Amino acid sequence: MICGSSTFLEFAVTGIRTALAEIERYIKANKHLPDVVSAAQVQQKGLDLAENQAVLLKKIEELTLYVIRQDKQLQELKDINKKLKAQNILLERQALEINRLKKMIGK
Repeated sequence: MICGSSTFLEFAVTGIRTALAEIERYIKANKHLPDVVSAAQVQQKGLDLAENQAVLLKKIEELTLYVIRQDKQLQELKDINKKLKAQNILLERQALEINRLKKMIGK
């Protein structure tokens, strides 16, 4: 049975509320995403297209927010990596200078 729904969902997603580990556990236990109807439920009760469309839109929004957060984290890691590389170059130069000075003192 497929029918319309007058239920309105709020799409104001303030962030991903559920940790990915929790989602993974849910999927392993239930074989589908949280809030998404299972294949067995669709076979038994049919699918409310409007409700399903709303749930899928919510999932797209959650994924988009997750990708944005991942991109910010990636950029932060790139910035840290750049700083660490610069520090490493400085330390290598200092080590060379120390070795040069040790040789001078040893002569």
